[in-house]
Amino acid sequence: MKSLLSFIGANDGNLLSEDAQKRQLGKGSILSILEQRKFDQVHLFYAKGSQRRDGLTYGEIGTHIQMYSYENRLVPLNEINLHELELEDITDPHIVFEVLRDVLETIVTERDSEYVANTTS
Repeated sequence: MKSLLSFIGANDGNLLSEDAQKRQLGKGSILSILEQRKFDQVHLFYAKGSQRRDGLTYGEIGTHIQMYSYENRLVPLNEINLHELELEDITDPHIVFEVLRDVLETIVTERDSEYVANTTS
């Protein structure tokens, strides 16, 4: 099984923006990757309560990615998992990695699986 692991970035919500210029910037890295490579499962992470400057929450962006992927037959809907992370300070890498490690321990369970991490936003 091949799984994509990624934080949801601000650009992943461009298609939802009311700003025409933002929509023209494209789909963002996650959807671009899913259109280029086949994954059996996707795990998307975002900080609880986080949102872009325009008020769009990262949870809403995650739901958009789920629906777009399902409608375009990129990944089955039940295989796109959203993980809302409880982060006291999203700018502190020690806190982020500690919380992320705990979540990944529940995700990375099969030794023969391939996990790909997206580090772009």
